[in-house]
Amino acid sequence: MAEKLRERHLTCSICMGVFTDPATLQCQHTFCRSCLLQYIHTQSETRHVRCPTCRRQSQVGVSSRGVSDWVRQLKPSFVIQGLLDDFGPSALADTISSRIIVGLDNGQTSARVFYKHGVEDSAQSLEQLQLEAKVNDVHDRKSSVLHHIIDYRWKAKESPDLKDVTVLIVDDMNVTVVTDLNNKSATAVFTSKHKQFQQHLWFHNRPWQIAKLDANRIAVSVPQSNGIVFIHFNPNLEVESCITTCKQYYALGCLTPSQLAVGTVGEQYSADIIDMSGNVLRSIHTGRIYSPDCIHVTSDRNLVVSQGKVRSLVSVTNEGEVIFTYSLTGDRALQWPQGVTTSSTGDILLVDGGSHKVIQLTEKGRYVRDLLTDDGLVDPRGLWMDGDLLYVTLQDCVKVFSLKDYLIFGK
Repeated sequence: MAEKLRERHLTCSICMGVFTDPATLQCQHTFCRSCLLQYIHTQSETRHVRCPTCRRQSQVGVSSRGVSDWVRQLKPSFVIQGLLDDFGPSALADTISSRIIVGLDNGQTSARVFYKHGVEDSAQSLEQLQLEAKVNDVHDRKSSVLHHIIDYRWKAKESPDLKDVTVLIVDDMNVTVVTDLNNKSATAVFTSKHKQFQQHLWFHNRPWQIAKLDANRIAVSVPQSNGIVFIHFNPNLEVESCITTCKQYYALGCLTPSQLAVGTVGEQYSADIIDMSGNVLRSIHTGRIYSPDCIHVTSDRNLVVSQGKVRSLVSVTNEGEVIFTYSLTGDRALQWPQGVTTSSTGDILLVDGGSHKVIQLTEKGRYVRDLLTDDGLVDPRGLWMDGDLLYVTLQDCVKVFSLKDYLIFGK
């Protein structure tokens, strides 16, 4: 129970640690007092504070006292303080001891923490384990079924060149959204009253990866514009807001309701954790992957990143601690890894565009099997799992496979 309380109610969304000296804004969202103060120092506006979680503004009190004094006088929510008092330091000691205090950089760059762990050091030993791992017997399993195909050539200005895919659920209606590089658009397809509809949202430059924020909201990276666009569907694709980032980000994933994981290009650190305003909170290494093409965030808030040129898949915690590096040779060598998703039990599914297949790994990076190797998988790119349906983007369509009674799980 204590673990659930820590994760759901007592964790600061800025530093991802248990609250230390909590302070609650007018919108009732709570943060560590030191984290909140550092976050405010990255904002240009000092008379109002925009909540890192919900973006609502809290008015700073008497301006002559300064922001620091105003933050020090903020009181925590009595509910949060009560939970901290009831469960006390002994129940929370393991989390508090592992907290990392965020430091401030000078200049215009916002608060960040740098992490570097031995990603490369464990690659060789893990590769050996993977080669020794037994592959589950799948001969008595049913074959995957091609459930349906969504054709995106309809109403497209130019021949589609699809990249990523996700599925929104709006009013019990499945809305499949893709990014189209050639048409510089995000396109949604859905069925209403037995009719299929297609909607386009156009960009000045090519959109890349989609991060699903909640049931009807997504974020889309537009790297050539140094931007991230927030979009909601209700019942049309509409731009909610746009932010300009200090770097060019291709890969994009949703870490928490207030934080995104993004992949850098040619930087010292290969991934950043940013807030919803684009401020860099911390930066991490992802081992041999130096410019991620894709970032997937697991249910445990770990990052799984791929890069086609490097032909590797790497999983790290959101603090940069290595989980595994999948980079084999021989028959199992990756040719051009791209989209990543996870099953309901945590198994990792990976698109390998070069070998035209979808690979299944355990959450620890052990090879299970080639999950999809046929059904016309020519140059697969993006991947999304919705229940037992697997969505795979090809150049001009999305193929949806039913994996019911077919998906087995690694140990």
